[in-house]
Amino acid sequence: MDRQSTPARLAAGAAAGVVATMVLEPIRTATASRFPSSKPPIRQEPGEFMIERIERALPSSIRTRIPEGAEKLGAKSLALGYGITFGAAYALVRRKPGNILVEGTALGLATWAAGYLGWLPATKLMPPVTQQKPQQIAAPIAQHIVFGIVAVALASLVACGGNSQSNRGDTASGTVASAADTTPTVRGTVASLSNNSLVVASDKGNVTVKLNTPVEVYDRQPATLADVKDNTFIGVTTVKQPDGTEQATEIHIFPDALRGLGEGSRMMTATAGSGSSASRMTNGAVSGSRMTNGTATPSRMSNGNVSGVNGSTFVVQYSGGSQKVVVPPNTPVTEIKATSTPLAQGDRVVVLAKRDADGSLTANRVLLSQK
Repeated sequence: MDRQSTPARLAAGAAAGVVATMVLEPIRTATASRFPSSKPPIRQEPGEFMIERIERALPSSIRTRIPEGAEKLGAKSLALGYGITFGAAYALVRRKPGNILVEGTALGLATWAAGYLGWLPATKLMPPVTQQKPQQIAAPIAQHIVFGIVAVALASLVACGGNSQSNRGDTASGTVASAADTTPTVRGTVASLSNNSLVVASDKGNVTVKLNTPVEVYDRQPATLADVKDNTFIGVTTVKQPDGTEQATEIHIFPDALRGLGEGSRMMTATAGSGSSASRMTNGAVSGSRMTNGTATPSRMSNGNVSGVNGSTFVVQYSGGSQKVVVPPNTPVTEIKATSTPLAQGDRVVVLAKRDADGSLTANRVLLSQK
């Protein structure tokens, strides 16, 4: 639930509240039927009471035209609205699911207290609990605890499913992507930072990353094809040509400290409004581009330096396969190097993070991206 957007969390909580209320109603009915003495001394059903109040505020010409069926439906809808309110409130306050029994019990008690200690006595629908029998107090408390546990369990279930879907979507978009969820890549703008934490504003919302010292910051510098030497680990963005070959549009040279980063070959998703190809490290790609990370094979490289109008070719080998790449003479080449430049608010960054057992993110390697 912590990585869902606020509207998504509210929707999940509201839905959980609806289902939990539907579970609660038959329990109430069964309890009242089996143990009549436990039924709370409510003078009128709250939903019916609210409908009457609403109708009193309407002109008589309109009030007399309201069908009885609509009144009953409205009363039941208000009962569901009560559950929706508390389910949504839980989801809004509790961003990360916790112990279902503990939090469910707390939610149930809060829901009971709001009604049985609050607005029900205040509206004279019910006498104060101090004037009720013990069983009339205990039964509603137990019923509302069931409501709370069901609501929290459902909200947590929806949140876990949403996070899983979010991870898959992030992998496609490049905002938070990785081959395994334990090593996500966070891409965005530095919103704030301190000595031990970094908040990145991504297109999915703010992501907090704990920083482990020493923090290694990397930046890109201009390079040439001559810098692609034997056994160099590179990232190359390519576009398939009509003849079936993959033509490079840019090449990134990685330092040994980042060898193996993003190793493999995969199709990249287009970024809306983007006018040029970009690699996984440079935030975005035109539809149809292929990002290949691996080691340049010296025996398959035609020429380290571009010569002639046809440029050169080489093969990028990676775990599980290889990719032959045609390199035009004007292909941009950059080299990623460690820098002493400190991180600053507003920097575009790619954070190479690790996910801890508690779900939090930690990192000590940050790549500066394009402004």
